[in-house]
Amino acid sequence: MKRETWAVLIVLLLAGAAAYAHATNTTEDYSRYNVGWNGTSNFAGREVRDPGAPILILAPDRPFTAEDVGYLQAFLSDGGRVIIADEDGNANRLLADLGSSMRIRPGNLASLDR
Repeated sequence: MKRETWAVLIVLLLAGAAAYAHATNTTEDYSRYNVGWNGTSNFAGREVRDPGAPILILAPDRPFTAEDVGYLQAFLSDGGRVIIADEDGNANRLLADLGSSMRIRPGNLASLDR
C-alpha cells in the first residue's frame, strides 16, 4: 500500500477509537457509563445473586416494561426489597404498577437544613 493510504487508515482508526471512547464514557451524574465518583458504572448490569440482597434502581430514564414489573412483583412477593433513587419522578409509574401509594416529587433535596 502507498504511504498516503496507510496515513489515511491510521487517522480513520484513531478517529474511530476516539469516537468510541467518547460514546462509551460520560461524566453525566448517575450514568451507567460514568466511571467517576458520581457514576453508576459499577452497578450497571449486575445480577442479583443473593436473594436477600435489595435491588437498587438509580435514576430510571426509561419506562419499565411489563416484564420488568412482573419480575419486581415476584421479587417483592418472595420477600425481596427494592430501593429506588429518583429525583425526576420517572419511577412513579413503576410504583403505581407495583401497588405502592408512594410517589416521587420531582426535585433535588440538596440540604435537610432548609
